[in-house]
Amino acid sequence: MKTTERRTELRTWRFVVDQNDIGEEFGWHKPEYDHDRWMEVEAYRSWETYDLAMADYEGPGWYHTTVRAPASDKRLVLHFDGIGGIAKVFVNGDLAGETDNRYLPFDVDATPFLQPGQDAAVTVKVDNSYQGRDHLTGGKNIEWVLYGGLTHHVYAEERELCRISHLCIRAQADGTATVEATVENALLIPFLGTVKLEMPEQTLEEKVTVKAGGIQLVTFDCKAADVKPWSPDDPNLYCCKAELCVLGKAVHTAEERFGYRTIEVRGTEIFLNGEKLKLRGSNRYDEYAPYGNCAPEALIREDLLDMKRCGMNLIRTHYPQDPIHYEIADEIGLMYMIEVPLNWWNPIKPETAEDFAAMDWTPLRAQATDTLDRTWQNYCNHPCWVIWSTSNECSHSNPTCRAMFEMLADRMRSYRPGRLITTVTNKPILDSEELAYCDFISMNYYSGVICDSTAEYPEAIEGTLRDKLANAQKLYPDKPHVITEFGYPCVAGMRGSPTEGRFTEDFGATYFKASSEEMMRDPQMQGLITWCWADYRHRRGFISAGRKKLGFNATYGPYGIVTMDRKTKTVVYDAVWEIFRKFR
Repeated sequence: MKTTERRTELRTWRFVVDQNDIGEEFGWHKPEYDHDRWMEVEAYRSWETYDLAMADYEGPGWYHTTVRAPASDKRLVLHFDGIGGIAKVFVNGDLAGETDNRYLPFDVDATPFLQPGQDAAVTVKVDNSYQGRDHLTGGKNIEWVLYGGLTHHVYAEERELCRISHLCIRAQADGTATVEATVENALLIPFLGTVKLEMPEQTLEEKVTVKAGGIQLVTFDCKAADVKPWSPDDPNLYCCKAELCVLGKAVHTAEERFGYRTIEVRGTEIFLNGEKLKLRGSNRYDEYAPYGNCAPEALIREDLLDMKRCGMNLIRTHYPQDPIHYEIADEIGLMYMIEVPLNWWNPIKPETAEDFAAMDWTPLRAQATDTLDRTWQNYCNHPCWVIWSTSNECSHSNPTCRAMFEMLADRMRSYRPGRLITTVTNKPILDSEELAYCDFISMNYYSGVICDSTAEYPEAIEGTLRDKLANAQKLYPDKPHVITEFGYPCVAGMRGSPTEGRFTEDFGATYFKASSEEMMRDPQMQGLITWCWADYRHRRGFISAGRKKLGFNATYGPYGIVTMDRKTKTVVYDAVWEIFRKFR
């Protein structure tokens, strides 16, 4: 959300590693500590890129900078677009705020720790190490690299004491819209004024009274007759402007960009703005060599445009990504499927199913709910975001998991999100009730990925895959089906027989064609989403020796259509382009 308030990006910091976690004991967060000898770095960058020695570092690290406090009639808020780990933020030596969510923006109010007009010390402790099963992702291990540090933009914002803190715009393809403006009053006295709303073809105004220290929601119902809906082929965007006024004078202004669009399921088909829609896309990690997860905006834009050139209209992500991705996708017309980062949460050894059910999952449930709420708060106005997923590859049939996902889906629907809701499965679907809360059935299938020759394909693809799809048709004959992952590992530039031997582009392209042809025979199939767009690094230990057949026996996942530094795997790229040309 854009406002009229002053905003300064904090780019230059001092950094030091704290592998033994001694920083707090030795007072590294205190303003009198000598931080000048720490390494000078810039945000936003992941610390893996500071030096080769940092390439796989997991643990705590510290950052330090200074900011100038504003005059006493303003609040100073430190805004983080995200961060590479759990974090504590200290201002002038005092703990001002903290977060245990690496994937979403968060604010720290520095005002209580400042002297107006004086410089203030800001010190941030970041720990990118894995936090355990009771922390998101819920799995025993995490596939993607947990890039550490100030991996997102950081801003010092001088905020008004009374302001519009949030706009939520629910805009439909027919031109109707509901706008909710949240007014926040940090004054010691009540606020009396008006909220003036400017929408396409309409200006509305409502009186508002907010008690001291309170929050008030103001709702507007809007209608525009001559607006065009947003779609991948025609990404029309509009502006919503809200002014908080006293005696007719604006004291705070906020703006949001949005699009009019409607996505829905009718029977076994998906519709966008009343027209049939087939999802063609790829999974994508927020990783781009040699930048880690902090690629320049121009490269992100070109990357997303290249996905469109490959025939794609959707990106699926295991976690919310840096906000710039959604800004670009809104502009160029590329849809997103965003997940709550619950991954591989399964009652597997050493826990029995009974032990799993008896565990206290309250912290994980609280984190998943918090992530859901904050995803909505931050990204609800992006028309590119069309699908919301509760999880990926968890034991959806297990009663504990199922109860969690049903709760998350209900919470998603309580926001009236204007998005489809699903749970991504890779385990057998057992009955016709366990996924009833999903708008469509999402399935990850890698049937055939461990084959060493196409002679093994009939059993793996025509047999196993066909049986799985038939089971989904039988249990859920009234819902669309979407393949949310299918793919094959192959090394860029490695050529060989298209019928034998793994990891060549030729064999990978053959796999893509054979598996997609079987998937497209399913009359309910409405989406093909490959794993994945670009190669990526595995977090250490994710692929063990016992899983060589499934993966690539290295700390690397060469499943991409392009490499991690975005060189095209031509044979595979062309095969995927041809698949999407047919699947329309």
